[in-house]
Amino acid sequence: MYEMEITEGRTDSYSEAAIRTPYELGESRLGFGIIMTTAALIGVWGITCLVNGLSQAGTLQELGNHILMALTGI
Repeated sequence: MYEMEITEGRTDSYSEAAIRTPYELGESRLGFGIIMTTAALIGVWGITCLVNGLSQAGTLQELGNHILMALTGI
């Protein structure tokens, strides 16, 4: 028998015995904050690279041509 119930704590039971473990909400929020900060930094880096590529290429068509050349090697 397998059941999992999350209330104030977390109860995992795989048979007749139940093991009660505390659910740490603070650690969950810390991990979520780290992941969101990392995602924001990656997004800012991507936009910076796009703006830099547009300023060096001149036009959007030229930028697309350069990206295609970089990916295919042609």
